[in-house]
Amino acid sequence: KSWSCLLTALLLLRPFLGGAEPSAPPAPPPAPGGYQKVAATDRKMLELAEFAVAQAGSQQAGEARQLATLESAEMQVVAGTNYRLRMLVTTVRGDKRRAEAVVHLPLPYAGGAKARRLLSWKWL
Repeated sequence: KSWSCLLTALLLLRPFLGGAEPSAPPAPPPAPGGYQKVAATDRKMLELAEFAVAQAGSQQAGEARQLATLESAEMQVVAGTNYRLRMLVTTVRGDKRRAEAVVHLPLPYAGGAKARRLLSWKWL
């Protein structure tokens, strides 16, 4: 009986004794070939967003745009790197609309940053 009392007392006092609480399992690593988050404040991401806005504006005559805010950025390693950028864009009419662009940067020996391409653009 004394053992059960002692055990009960230890269990009740455990939070006050600094007993280790079980920790949450670590987050799984990103899926191979999947997108990974990148800081939207990164200078390179902002430059790629400006490039995407300029390219989309030149491909769609009369829809000149300006980057208002880069909301999120993700990267995907392929034969080069794809960057998926979600942004708030100011249209020529002054409206602010959300858009998503994917910009591809090839491997350095295949043209480097000068060969970047806008793979897709869509309004959200």
